[in-house]
Amino acid sequence: MPQDSSLSRIFSAAREEFAQLILERLPAARRAEIAAQLARDLDATERGRLVEKLVLEMPHDEQEKLLLAIAERLPAPVRALLLAHLAAEGKKGVQGILKAVLGFILLAWAAKAAEIPIEELWAALKGRLAAQAEDVPHVTPPPAPVPTPYPKPPRPRPFPERHRRTPGPTVIEPELVSVPEGEFWMGTSDAQIAWLVKHTDWAKRWRDEGWFKPEQPQRRVYLSAYRIARYPVTNREYQAFVQDEGYKPPSHWEGDVAPDEIADHPVTHVAHGDALAYCAWLAERTGKPYTLPTEAQWEKAARGDRDARLYPWGDVFDARRCNTAESGPGGTTPVGQYSPDGDSPYGCADMAGNVWEWCLDWYAEDYYRRAPNRNPPGPSRGDFHVVRGGSWIYDQRYARCACRCRGIPGSWGIDIGYRPVLSLARSES
Repeated sequence: MPQDSSLSRIFSAAREEFAQLILERLPAARRAEIAAQLARDLDATERGRLVEKLVLEMPHDEQEKLLLAIAERLPAPVRALLLAHLAAEGKKGVQGILKAVLGFILLAWAAKAAEIPIEELWAALKGRLAAQAEDVPHVTPPPAPVPTPYPKPPRPRPFPERHRRTPGPTVIEPELVSVPEGEFWMGTSDAQIAWLVKHTDWAKRWRDEGWFKPEQPQRRVYLSAYRIARYPVTNREYQAFVQDEGYKPPSHWEGDVAPDEIADHPVTHVAHGDALAYCAWLAERTGKPYTLPTEAQWEKAARGDRDARLYPWGDVFDARRCNTAESGPGGTTPVGQYSPDGDSPYGCADMAGNVWEWCLDWYAEDYYRRAPNRNPPGPSRGDFHVVRGGSWIYDQRYARCACRCRGIPGSWGIDIGYRPVLSLARSES
């Protein structure tokens, strides 16, 4: 089996930097002690045992940070698998996943001398991670600060000039669409689940495992009128905020300037607090009460009020209308690239795929069973915030209008963004 030089190079760098990642997270006295030990001419086995002992001594939060730092140095296919399993497990699964990844990296470390093909190591990691977690519907989207390649894929249609953002004033106010007051269907019904079981190869397991339950019961919900951004906030728009406020930029930018090739892509690497900070800045600069949408506002904007469609365009999934794992380019795409075919009834773009979108609400799995049917505000507290819409990493299951997922408030990922909302009850229409 031929060895992949690119993968080998990345793993070689990971082996060399792994000890430094750990040392940075140790108290000063302990760091000096371990640095002295690592400076000795240890063989791979001795070095591996020392590193493993150090990792397992770390507090849980430090283990999580280490895992995310490791992810930055892994090849793209390995990193994607790692993040998918971390998403499924959340914080509770960090140590188990870290052990699997740690074991794999140590194996790679020792295998360098033995010239074991990197493909065999990749297969080993895939098997170990597969034993760690099953994919679940209420996933925590990958919270790792991992730089993502942004290829320039063939576009399904020319990117409309009217959707392009151009440099201008400091504040780039989003293009908004109006959502009228009234009721809409929120959630997923038993009849829709039965239809999905009949027409897809994944819904039976979701039904049998009870993974549709957070979306039930389906009910009529009344919302006051509001306006919501037609597109997720782009890197160009977020750049105006970063430069005006001196705010910390996303980690994959070049200082406080977004790379040109992703200027019109949704901004990512932003935590829930970053999204709220942007909305607060936008509200201050425009005098309008911008904030994040509640998940009810998000779902109505995605689904409309005429029916309870599964996707923004209808009930049948169509990979040509959105950027998901089925046919996407493996990264974010410019906002509006799939318009108008992928738009919602109100004209919102990218409500299915591209990036997950932060909502204002805390997440509670049983919230629909106790939520009010008029302007539901979400739970008063929680451990996670709601994210909606799926992303380029995830498939059609998560791109449904009613799919509810959760994100760790202080974490940010390569596929999480947001769009602001403006309540007409407190602003000019």
